[in-house]
Amino acid sequence: MSNINLATTVSDKPIDRVLGGLENVRQKGDQYRAKCPVHQKPESRKQTLSIKENPDGQVLVHCFAGCHYEEVLDAIGLKRGDLFPDSDWLYEKEPNFKSLRQVIDDCKPTATLLQVYVAEMMRPKAWEVIAGALNLDKRDLWILKGAADSLREVLDA
Repeated sequence: MSNINLATTVSDKPIDRVLGGLENVRQKGDQYRAKCPVHQKPESRKQTLSIKENPDGQVLVHCFAGCHYEEVLDAIGLKRGDLFPDSDWLYEKEPNFKSLRQVIDDCKPTATLLQVYVAEMMRPKAWEVIAGALNLDKRDLWILKGAADSLREVLDA
């Protein structure tokens, strides 16, 4: 974690506008932590405020103590619109794009679990119990079968 001091930095980037108004800012990876200007006392060193920049330049602000983001913005003299880049602003950070193969590989564990679950649901005795409890009919069974088949295709890709 490194200390960040943006108080003297002049920038039109939303992340710099937000961080510039905060105290005790530290960066960890692609996120920042800071002292919440709403609820924390001046002598506090804790960092209950989380700040993150999305690939499109939008800034997310979350206080783990429960302060609303608009309260945080008001405390540092900003408005909701300051969390977004200007319409003519060109984002300089390289977006974190994934290839189709990476997306499929990331989905495989969840798809496997879902495919196994759907296959288990389709067993005759299990289907009778589930269909009765959820008020499902044969059309729902065919939809689930189609979903299971599609998941199997993704997993085999």
